[in-house]
Amino acid sequence: MLTLFLLTQTNAQNIPLYLLFRIQYFLLCKRPPFALSHSFLKQMNASLTIPALLPLRPSQTTLTTLLLSQTSFFALGLNNSISSIDLSNAYNGVSGYNILAVGLLVFLSNWAGPVYWSVAGVCLLGGYGQSSASDASSNTSAAAAKPKRSWVEAEHAHLHDLAKAKVQVEDKRPEKDVWTSHVALLTLFTGVMLASVMAACTALRTHLFIWTVFSPKYLFAMAWGVAWHLGVTIALGGLVRWMGTW
Repeated sequence: MLTLFLLTQTNAQNIPLYLLFRIQYFLLCKRPPFALSHSFLKQMNASLTIPALLPLRPSQTTLTTLLLSQTSFFALGLNNSISSIDLSNAYNGVSGYNILAVGLLVFLSNWAGPVYWSVAGVCLLGGYGQSSASDASSNTSAAAAKPKRSWVEAEHAHLHDLAKAKVQVEDKRPEKDVWTSHVALLTLFTGVMLASVMAACTALRTHLFIWTVFSPKYLFAMAWGVAWHLGVTIALGGLVRWMGTW
């Protein structure tokens, strides 16, 4: 639903880029190939899980989606100039002038790519370790269904469980603090970015192009720090996490 909404807030010439975004997302995720809604079909999830072609750890997933968020902003034809702000989709569904609604639509239409990858990053982190858990459960059920023929097989199964214990702990441990690490890394990036921009604007406050180059960059940095990081990464990402993605 979010993807469909972002498509309505995007210029027509940029819509094919979301197909590329979708392909990149499926290359990174570990999910069943299609949704299973019926209870008797959900039992087949373990056998239908597709491994990721580009498996990433949680920190690698955060950095990857961060880079994709930044590159998608410029790939959609935007830059750090006030003249690049698109107002053509600012009044979609708005009958009259409403500063809050228009401002929100302006942000979403211009930051549609970063918003997409921010939510995609939360979904990718939510699916971390699911395939390992499903594989472990399927192996356990298969081992339970298979009759034990001798004490050798029983000992082999016991050693196999001991060998997998460490792997399962490593898969389950990041699920508790993966959201904290995700937000911490993005906050660190945003803080360094804001500090660098403010230091540059302070050092070049007497420059000839302060109002044409550095001031717009400072405004865009505020939009990245306040609207994107606080509003999208933390608020919207936290809402997606709370709604059951994890």
